Amino acid sequence: MKRICKTNGFTLIELLVAMTIFSIISLMALQGMLSVFNTGEQTDGESKRLQAVQMTFLNLQRDLNFISTREIRDEYGDAQPALKLTEGGIYQLELSRDGYRNPAQLPRSSLQRIAYRLTENTLDRVQWPVVDRAPDSQTIKRSLLEDVEELTIRVLDENNEWHHDWPLPGGNRIFPRAVEVTLALKDWGRLSRLFMLPEVE
Repeated sequence: MKRICKTNGFTLIELLVAMTIFSIISLMALQGMLSVFNTGEQTDGESKRLQAVQMTFLNLQRDLNFISTREIRDEYGDAQPALKLTEGGIYQLELSRDGYRNPAQLPRSSLQRIAYRLTENTLDRVQWPVVDRAPDSQTIKRSLLEDVEELTIRVLDENNEWHHDWPLPGGNRIFPRAVEVTLALKDWGRLSRLFMLPEVE
C-alpha cells in the first residue's frame, strides 16, 4: 500500500493573494511618505517666503525710521530732494537716511542714500555709501523679494491727501506724514504696509 505524504505549504493562489496585499500596503505606505515629504517641502517654502516678505518690510521700516532732510547731488550734479517718489522713474522711492553704522570708525558720514526699485519682478534695495555721488560712485544692490508683479508707493501729506509723486509741484519742503507700500505678489496677492514717518525739521 502506498503512503500519501502531505506537505504543508502555500498554493499558487495564496501566494498571489499575499503578494497583491503586500503590494497594496507598500504602495499606500509610499504614498503616505511622499505626502509627508511634499508637505514638508511646501511648508519650508512658505516659511522662507514669509521670512523674505517680513525682511522686506523691515528694511523699509528701518530706512523710513531714519529718514533725513539732507538733500543730495546726483551723479550729474543735479540737486535731488531728501525724499523722492516717482511713479514712473527708475527708482520708485529714493531717500536720505541717517544711522549708517560705522563699527570700524572709518572716515565717513553716518548718512547714506537709499532707493527701491522693481526690475523683472524682483524688488531691489539700492544704496550709495556717499550721499553726494559722482558718476563713478559705487552702487550696492541687494535683491529683497522675488515674484513681485507690481510695486505701488504713495505718501500722505499734512492735509491727509495721498500722492504718488513727491515732492509736490511748487517745492513743498514739508515731509509727508506717512508712506504706504503695496506689493502685488504672484502667489500671495496684494500686501500693504503703512509706515508713519518721524517728525523731522
